[in-house]
Amino acid sequence: GLVGAFVLLAVMQVAAPLIMMMSYPEIAVMSLFGLSMIAVLSKGAMLKGLASAALGLLLGTVGLQMFTNTDRFTFGFYDLRGGLPLVALVVGLMAVPEMLNLAASRKPVAPPDAVLTNREVFRGFVEGLRNWKLAVRHSILGVLLGAIPGTGGSFVTWMSYGLGIAMSKDKSEFGKGSLKGLMFAESAENSKEGGQAIPSLALGIPGSTSWALVIAALLTYGIAPGPQLVQQRPDIIWLIVFSFALANLVITMLALVATRQIVRITQIPYPAIIAVTLPIMVLGAYFADPTKIVVPLLVLAGVLGLVMKLFRWP
Repeated sequence: GLVGAFVLLAVMQVAAPLIMMMSYPEIAVMSLFGLSMIAVLSKGAMLKGLASAALGLLLGTVGLQMFTNTDRFTFGFYDLRGGLPLVALVVGLMAVPEMLNLAASRKPVAPPDAVLTNREVFRGFVEGLRNWKLAVRHSILGVLLGAIPGTGGSFVTWMSYGLGIAMSKDKSEFGKGSLKGLMFAESAENSKEGGQAIPSLALGIPGSTSWALVIAALLTYGIAPGPQLVQQRPDIIWLIVFSFALANLVITMLALVATRQIVRITQIPYPAIIAVTLPIMVLGAYFADPTKIVVPLLVLAGVLGLVMKLFRWP
C-alpha cells in the first residue's frame, strides 16, 4: 500500500497522456494475457483450467450487450438483463462447496495442535520484511496494471500471482500454502488502489467502484477530477496520497494486534460455523442484488461448484 501511494505521487504528472493511449484493443490484449496465466496456474489440469476460463467468459456474456442493447442468454428473465448477480454466483461457486466439504469432516479448520500466538503473527510479519524485494516488485506491478482502466481488481491479482510463479525457480512450492505466493497476490492487491487512482484523478475515469465513490464525493464539493485537478489543486492529490498511506499503516497495526483473536475462529468445529455463516451469506447475496433469481442461482452455482470440486476442475 505504501509503494502504491509513493508511485501514485511520482507518476501522476506524466500518467494522463499514457493512459489516454490505452483503448479497447490494448485492454482486450491485456485481458487475454491475464487469462493465459490460467495455463500457468492450472499445472496438471491445463485443459480443465482453460475450459473453466471459457465457462467464466460465457457466464460473463449474460445480460444486455453494451453497444447494441440486445439481450444475451437472458431467456426472457428481466432480472438477468443486468448480468448474473456476481455475489450470488461467487458465493455459490466458490464458498458453498468449500463450506459443505469442511462441514462434512465435522472438524475445525485448524488442527488441535495449531499454535495461535502473537509470536506466530510476528513471525509472519518478519517473513514479509525478509522478502521485501518480492513485495516491492509486485507492488509496482500492481500499480501499473491497476492504472489501466477496465482491467478490474481480480485481473491484477491473478496476473501478479501468475507472473510471480512464472518467474520463480522452484514452482513446486506453490498451491500448498506458500507465503511467497501470498505475497505475489496480496502485494498487488493492496498497491493496485494507488494505480486505480491515476485514471480516476488524472482523467476522471473511475479505476474501480471505490474510486467511483471518491469521484462522486469530490464532485459534491465542486471539484472535478481531470488534468486540471492535477495542475491546479496538487494539495488534494497530496491529501489523498497521505490518507492512503496512513490507512495502510493503521490497518497493519490493527492486524498485528487483532489477528490472534480472529484466528481462534478456526478452532471452532466447522458445522457450528456454517450454521451461522451460510444464512448470512444467502442474505448478503440477496441484499447485494434483491431479485428473484438470486437464491436459485446460488443453489445452481453451488451444485456446479460441488461437481467441479468432485472432478478436480480448477
